[in-house]
Amino acid sequence: MSLIINKIIGTGIFSNPSIIFQYVNGNVGLFLTLFGVGGIVIFCGLIIYLEFALNLPFKNGGEKNYLLRVFSHPKGLMGCIYSFSIVLLGFSSGNSYTFGKYMLFAFLGQDPQQDVDDAHAKFVGVLCISGCIFLHWKYPNRGTQLFNMLGVFKILILVLIILIGALVAMGFIKVDPTDNFTHLWKSYNHQSLNLYNVSVALLQVIYSFKGWENANYVLNEVSDPYHVLTIAAPAAVFLTTVLYFLVVLAYLIVIPKNELLSSGVLCAGIFFNKIF
Repeated sequence: MSLIINKIIGTGIFSNPSIIFQYVNGNVGLFLTLFGVGGIVIFCGLIIYLEFALNLPFKNGGEKNYLLRVFSHPKGLMGCIYSFSIVLLGFSSGNSYTFGKYMLFAFLGQDPQQDVDDAHAKFVGVLCISGCIFLHWKYPNRGTQLFNMLGVFKILILVLIILIGALVAMGFIKVDPTDNFTHLWKSYNHQSLNLYNVSVALLQVIYSFKGWENANYVLNEVSDPYHVLTIAAPAAVFLTTVLYFLVVLAYLIVIPKNELLSSGVLCAGIFFNKIF
């Protein structure tokens, strides 16, 4: 569960909600609905991956093996295409870049929309990903321990955001009222919705869940793969879906529409600034 949850809970839930909110023009009802639909889509994908993994020999590789099995001719072609796309379109660079922006925001107080130099954010991102690579190469056991610790820490951060949102809703923490739920299905400034934008918003929601298939990549390293796939994987996806939905609800309770629409990748940063 740690392996899957760690991969799912990345920068997405701390940065993507504002982008998704922009695509739906501030429509709160649609915004929340998309996170529910995203969870259903991810669970459907998980069921398909379970079907493949439980009927093929347990080995590392995930969908590379599944594609090679389904498209066996010409031999090896689908594996090469898939590997090529993963190398070119891997998302670790984007996560590292967001991490760099957050670090500069946290330690220097720089507004990422105005003050942060892209080169500085990218430099911090390179240091981050290089440090991760070095740790797992040189000290793999320490890397695993850190991985598990970060998984627990991420869940605690999400629970903290949810609890703060609940305390604000009940009036125990005083912040300026957002009035986000008064007209649940109305767009900001009464702008019309665009079907293309809604589709992209759903893709962004699905991106926030990216990593649910992580256990399939390392099945050869798992001591009891059948148990992990049938129990731990669905439990991890369900837990993350519930946490995500409650977190975006907390964002809406604390952050006004106009600020959420303009927060860029620092949605969580603005949330904590308003509370602390």
